[in-house]
Amino acid sequence: MSEENDELLGMFVQEAMEHLETIEPDLLTLEEKGKETDSEIINRLFRGVHSIKGSAGFFGLGSITKLSHIMENLLGKVRERTMDPTPAVTDSLLAGLDKLKAMINDVSASDGIDATEEVQVIERLLSGEAGQAPAAASAPVPSPLVQQPVEKPATKAAAPAAPVAEDFSHTSQLFNLEEFPDALREAVQHGKRFFAVTMRLPADGDSRLQYYQQTKSMLSTVGSVAGSYPAMESEGDLAALDENNVTLLFATVLEKDLLSTLVQLPMEQIWEVAIPRELAKTHAPAKPIPPKVAVKPAAPLVAAHKPALAAAPAKVVEEEVEEEDECLSVTG
Repeated sequence: MSEENDELLGMFVQEAMEHLETIEPDLLTLEEKGKETDSEIINRLFRGVHSIKGSAGFFGLGSITKLSHIMENLLGKVRERTMDPTPAVTDSLLAGLDKLKAMINDVSASDGIDATEEVQVIERLLSGEAGQAPAAASAPVPSPLVQQPVEKPATKAAAPAAPVAEDFSHTSQLFNLEEFPDALREAVQHGKRFFAVTMRLPADGDSRLQYYQQTKSMLSTVGSVAGSYPAMESEGDLAALDENNVTLLFATVLEKDLLSTLVQLPMEQIWEVAIPRELAKTHAPAKPIPPKVAVKPAAPLVAAHKPALAAAPAKVVEEEVEEEDECLSVTG
């Protein structure tokens, strides 16, 4: 695993442990109060387990993903009020939580930790939710004395037309990156890319807020949200939005397909927002100026040779003067 992936996995473990610290007391409250548990506690439980499941799936942590997924399904039934939080339900969730803790504490060996029993207990609870299917009523025996009418075959209804998929490609043009200088600088200097991530919000105000917070929390584990369209001053503005879609400007080092897996959104709802070349140059980190290399002065020429060359003519002159003196003395 690369150094970058090691860092991301460390972030996952840290965030998962924070979720577990919240999940445990909330599960104990659910065990104590049962059906009287506040809906916000149940929603927080669901979001925490869902976040762990999504992040674990992104990293390919199969055992954590499988266990948290089945726990999420059970909490979903409790949240929808289609299943009561009986002692059997809360016991199964607490047992699953203990096994999740063990897996996350040793995440590199998590796939070797067996959670078969915990998963099967929850599966039995889910499958027994509706009870036995009602027995089929026996068909009446036709009287041989009465001619039964022949039923005409029902006319086959035409298949409904397939819904036209919504096109989100325009979302990559919703944001002017110059309006987000800090996020732009940080992205350029750390090799991140921008994506327009579109959420299709539920109609209900409370569900809309929960879904928005859940998705934004998931995104924050692997990047940063720089802005939104429509622009909102606070999350409370969601309830008043006329539109059913909200698009977030998101910066991350992840590829599009990995991001889609993490936040569990179709690839069609995620579009890259290209960083213009000029903006990338403007916000690129300055290149360091190399230090100047000190130039050593050239070594001086060896002075011993110069006097030798200069002394040679002087010696010759002295010899000539001696010869002239000898000649003068002879002639004298």
